[in-house]
Amino acid sequence: MSLQLAEQYEENEQYELALEEYKKLHETMPKDLSIMERLGHLYSMMGQKNEAADFYSKILEFDATNTMAYEQLCDIYYSTDKFKYYTYRGNMKSLEQQFDYAINDYKKALNHTDKEEEIVLTRFAIAALYELTKNDNKAIDEYLKILDHDRKNEAAYVKLANIYLRQNIITAGISTLEQAMKNGVENRGVQEILAQLYLKNGDYQKALDITENELLKIKCYLELGELKTAIALLEEVEKKYEKEPQLYVLKAQVCFMQEDYDKAFEFIEKYNELEKNSPLYFQMKALIYENKNDEFNELLCWAKYHLLKGEGDIAINEYLQAHKVNPENLEVVNALATLLEANNDRNHAMEFYEKMAQLDPSDKSALIKLADFRESIGDYRAQTEYLEKVLALDSKNTECIEKLANAYQKMKNYPSAVEYYNEFLKYSNDLAKNEVIKAKLAKINGLESEESSDGWLDKIMKFFNK
Repeated sequence: MSLQLAEQYEENEQYELALEEYKKLHETMPKDLSIMERLGHLYSMMGQKNEAADFYSKILEFDATNTMAYEQLCDIYYSTDKFKYYTYRGNMKSLEQQFDYAINDYKKALNHTDKEEEIVLTRFAIAALYELTKNDNKAIDEYLKILDHDRKNEAAYVKLANIYLRQNIITAGISTLEQAMKNGVENRGVQEILAQLYLKNGDYQKALDITENELLKIKCYLELGELKTAIALLEEVEKKYEKEPQLYVLKAQVCFMQEDYDKAFEFIEKYNELEKNSPLYFQMKALIYENKNDEFNELLCWAKYHLLKGEGDIAINEYLQAHKVNPENLEVVNALATLLEANNDRNHAMEFYEKMAQLDPSDKSALIKLADFRESIGDYRAQTEYLEKVLALDSKNTECIEKLANAYQKMKNYPSAVEYYNEFLKYSNDLAKNEVIKAKLAKINGLESEESSDGWLDKIMKFFNK
């Protein structure tokens, strides 16, 4: 038994013998995809399509992205099973990210089956692609069709609820999961999702009535104003959940309600250690600063909260309000410059880069930004002023030296241009760039000679004109 022997049989067109050898190899190496491929190929050649399909399907069990297997299965089922043909073709198109074609194939597959299981699985595939392509309304239609076939399909209810939650239609999500429970879905996970939705909708008592999650119960007690009950349960389960970030959110909320803001901050920091860069971290801090009448830090935290939520315009507005309260805060000025530039509001951004340079004269990045902006609008004199400041901080910055020389050349201040081109050659190790700079120096020398000759010619002409 050997791969060489199997290949020799196959080469000699002794397919039955080759098949037996490959089958023996498959038994000893059941995960070898190349052997499965050879078996599928041989069975296809011998007209045994079902056996070939079995091996190509096995390949997909180990490698769901194997295009060759999908192609072979499409060929096998094209004339024998249109449902499988369109399903495999849909899988292949989905793999190639041709989602519209994949959806079309799956819909064609539905026309060739009346089996409930196949219909449900195919509609799940269609719905998933609609979600992937941000077409939530069509995805909702597919999940509802699944429920027409199977009123107890938990996954369809949960998928629907998640879409409604994403669209911020919480009541629709609640209605969906309530319908699931009425139709006999008794899954604990579904009930807990429903409890979370009740909580988001402010139905704290309903959430409390159906949840078995102790942390969620504590949250409900706090929202219902039952502080003593919440604290008692919190103390009871603290050890159990000491590594859960949500525990420290609840402890911070208790301190907040007791107006012990310093202690609340401590728990918020513990939460941040476990859940880095969460918007909730800044939201909680903002609420505490609000109660402490610390307007600047409140605005700063709200700005960071909205930034992490991807709400850039709102974040900019919060930063601008914070800047009004404390115009000398470098962090805020830096954030505004960066965000405004990213928002393509370049002129406004430069105002804040200017403030950055004033607040921190050693900030080279701000000076370079300002220099580049001045160059873009043709204000070379201002550009040279900023670049001179950069060189005062970093005298060997060759990129800055070259820009300065170019600016002076554009202003026809040739002595200064020559000075800085020579300075560039002094520090640069880039041989190719050095040759370019030398060519520029030669050009400047030629211009100066030409201007000098033109000057003498003007003097001679004036003499003869007298």
